[in-house]
Amino acid sequence: MNKTITVNPETSSVTIEQTAVPQNAPVSLMGNSIQTGYGIWVDIICIALLLLAMYLFKRLIDKLFRKKKVKPSTP
Repeated sequence: MNKTITVNPETSSVTIEQTAVPQNAPVSLMGNSIQTGYGIWVDIICIALLLLAMYLFKRLIDKLFRKKKVKPSTP
């Protein structure tokens, strides 16, 4: 939402303008934006799926590089 306040000292008038975000504005997360053209919910679902894929990939990497615990042998 954009707000603009204009003060005119000559006429002692104050003008306040407020505009809403356009309906087709892209969804942004941490500086990255996405706009599919299908609606805001599709954009949000795309970002959620991207975050899920990153999380699962991180878990896979952690699993691959985790050192296996060696059970001590008891005589």
